[in-house]
Amino acid sequence: MSQPAHIPWDRIVHFEGRGTDIPASIALLTCPDASIRAEALDTLRHSLKHQDSLIQATPFGVQALCQAIASGSVIDKPEALGILRTIALAARLHMAGSQASGPSLTLSDLIDSSRLWPPFVSEEEDESLWEEWAESEGEFVAYHVLTAEVLVEHRSAIEALRSDDKETADAAARLLSVVNGLSNELQRQRAPAPVPLNAAPTQDESAIKKRWWWPFGK
Repeated sequence: MSQPAHIPWDRIVHFEGRGTDIPASIALLTCPDASIRAEALDTLRHSLKHQDSLIQATPFGVQALCQAIASGSVIDKPEALGILRTIALAARLHMAGSQASGPSLTLSDLIDSSRLWPPFVSEEEDESLWEEWAESEGEFVAYHVLTAEVLVEHRSAIEALRSDDKETADAAARLLSVVNGLSNELQRQRAPAPVPLNAAPTQDESAIKKRWWWPFGK
């Protein structure tokens, strides 16, 4: 999966505002002060998912959080894994039953200059921008599918945590169960779509039908 070399956190958004506080919150997960870590976890919990939906900053935040957990620097691993699981469940909810063949957008597309917010001016200006901003259907789909792809990409790192302490191992197992389902769903979406029975045949298909079915009809 292609990963952007630079993520302009100050010009992408999550459910609470601009994404600048996402890497900052992930960095605080190594802080020895438990209250500071708890606040950082809350920021991630409420910023990256809302009412079972994901947003522009979610796949990037998930990617950064997975990398931090895999590095061993995160202290509250069970809690961090729990956040990833709720995000994974939201991704699965929106992907289940979808007939899409995969995202038309990539991670790089999500931070293309045409999709970035303008440089920060003021909170009041951002409130006005938020009221006007609305993602396209393709962007909304991409938030969920790309998040799923990021999680599947880190599946081996999640699997490795099952040999950690019991609480972490249990949280990793619960997350892994959802990630495995996301992997299956991604494979389903990438599979060639079945041709409807009443679909117009291609030229080659017409020849085959004529050769085999001609005696049974006009």
